[in-house]
Amino acid sequence: MGDRKITLNLDYGPLEVDQKLKEAFPKLEDSGGYSLLRTPERGCRNLTLIEGPYSVEILKGSIGQGKIFIRPLQNDLPLTVDAAVNRSVSHISLLKFLSALNLK
Repeated sequence: MGDRKITLNLDYGPLEVDQKLKEAFPKLEDSGGYSLLRTPERGCRNLTLIEGPYSVEILKGSIGQGKIFIRPLQNDLPLTVDAAVNRSVSHISLLKFLSALNLK
């Protein structure tokens, strides 16, 4: 997904942090969720899980100004526009089906 520098306001709660991450990494929308990880100390290559919910206060307490790594929970993300369009069509078809059954 690439490197990005994201600046968050100190008062951001979990919803705002999630929104900012998904704006910076749009593929997270279809990933099925994500985990945030960090290195426990400078120069270490092992990653440790940051426990959620991910507010700025929790992230700052966990990492300070270091790097945070994002791990999508679903491995297979669509890499082409066609795959994303087909998924949207399937989702619309499912909504029509559920609507017909009054399960929406």
